[in-house]
Amino acid sequence: MSPSLKVKAPLAWFGPGRLVRHAAVIAEGGIITFAGPSAGSPLADERLEVDGFLMPAIADRHVHVRLADPGAVLLGGVAAVRDLAWPADDIFALADASELPSFNGPLIRAAGPMLTGRGGYPTNESWAPPGTGLELDGPEHTARTVNELAKRGAGVIKVSLNAEAGPTPSDAELACTGRAKRSARWAPASTSSPMRRGPSGCPSGCSKRPLGRCASSRPSTSCRSGT
Repeated sequence: MSPSLKVKAPLAWFGPGRLVRHAAVIAEGGIITFAGPSAGSPLADERLEVDGFLMPAIADRHVHVRLADPGAVLLGGVAAVRDLAWPADDIFALADASELPSFNGPLIRAAGPMLTGRGGYPTNESWAPPGTGLELDGPEHTARTVNELAKRGAGVIKVSLNAEAGPTPSDAELACTGRAKRSARWAPASTSSPMRRGPSGCPSGCSKRPLGRCASSRPSTSCRSGT
């Protein structure tokens, strides 16, 4: 059985309204079993005292994790990430590897490539290797692409609406990304201009709901400008 570990610090933040002085965190078998005031905390097999500040690990919901060393990302306190555009073969393999205990990096959930228009963002960007942007070719291709990405493990579908950087998907193609409502959780967008609404006009089985917001009923902070 793995030994338990107590980490003590002069100050810790454990959530809204939970700023704790002289704090302790105890882990047993890789699971946190206690977080609170050090006084009266349970005993542990090993103890580590740090002269610093303790807080929960961060989940970053908008990254391109291959632009950094995953090990360095984890060391920086980021325990989980959502990758929102990278070549499919590379990022889905990395996401699968992140599930293993031996992986040196954060847990990864990935969108795969960003759906875009022909020659659209990010296909010509210096930061994006070939395959980071997937150029759509009509409603049927869009519906098929979303399905394939979902089967490969995409938790979200990323759509480029950055018209200032190049062509964007057509309204009919955008309407078909609504299929992400069933096959993935929502469809974030990369945009520096207002999102357009897609009309009805996609193949049978595709959502005809306007894509003026994320495909979830909840708003998402991922509907924002940037990479």
